[in-house]
Amino acid sequence: MRHLHENFHKKFKNPDLGILLWQAARATTEDVYLDAIKKMRDINEKAVDWLLKEAEPQFWVECYFGGNRYGHLTSNIAESFNSTILTAHKQPILAMLETIRQQLTDWLTARRLLEAKTLGALVSTVLNQLNELTKPARRYRRARESIPGVLFEITSHETGRQYLVNLGLRTCSCRAWQSTGYPCGHALSVILTRQLLVQDYAESFFTLDAFRKTYNNAIIPPSVSDLGAMTQGPLPPPQPANHADESSDEEVNSHEEDEDDSEDGSILPPTVRRQPGRPRKERTEAEKERRRLKRGTVRRIQKCRLCRAVGHSQRTCKGPPI
Repeated sequence: MRHLHENFHKKFKNPDLGILLWQAARATTEDVYLDAIKKMRDINEKAVDWLLKEAEPQFWVECYFGGNRYGHLTSNIAESFNSTILTAHKQPILAMLETIRQQLTDWLTARRLLEAKTLGALVSTVLNQLNELTKPARRYRRARESIPGVLFEITSHETGRQYLVNLGLRTCSCRAWQSTGYPCGHALSVILTRQLLVQDYAESFFTLDAFRKTYNNAIIPPSVSDLGAMTQGPLPPPQPANHADESSDEEVNSHEEDEDDSEDGSILPPTVRRQPGRPRKERTEAEKERRRLKRGTVRRIQKCRLCRAVGHSQRTCKGPPI
């Protein structure tokens, strides 16, 4: 979506079109999507034609997507990780790997402490979202029970629309429950009315237990060859050498060395040719613009000293002097 928005903004500069583009992408129902597209057509008809031609809706609109995105509209996790290891980019290969390892270790340590004080069964991010949804959920009318304990019909006081909530399948006709992985406002109205546990109807990966298991494993430093020996106290005394084993080991080692010498299995580094010039850091114009805005620098505007016009110098001036 970020790349689609950038390409869309290059063609059509109206900022309202970009806002409506993200609204259409987040639409969980077709009505919301069509309403956003209609507003975009009112601003610029050509913008919608270009958008639908360059990107089919099933690839970027939530309600037409075949799977579940759980609120994520980007898939470039490699680029996101790449932007966080800028310091390691300039280092040699071994130093770079060690810097990344240390950074990952710090991240895992911070994540382990992130939910240490959270109460309940769900992570704090989902809890905050559910608390926000609980307020409007109380404004829905009483649910009609179509199938006892399974299918319910909810009517909104504000819009007058009806929504079907299936507790057995964990779905709602607004598709917000399927999209996020935790109950929407309509489902919360049913769950709270029937005095059920909300955490039982959220995806298992939103629980605190699953979150802690994600960061439970450790990243072992490469200098540690035997972690078990370090955690189990002093090392055992060395065993006496067996002369028979030593002789057999020496024969095997000498035989292996002879094979290596005969086959010449040494690995040489690849032959590479360094390109002329300084390697660029920004691969696209969008990256250059983001870095420029992040640094807060403003490009100097060229102004002619003769005619006082902008865009050229006095050397190439063709206008009358002032």
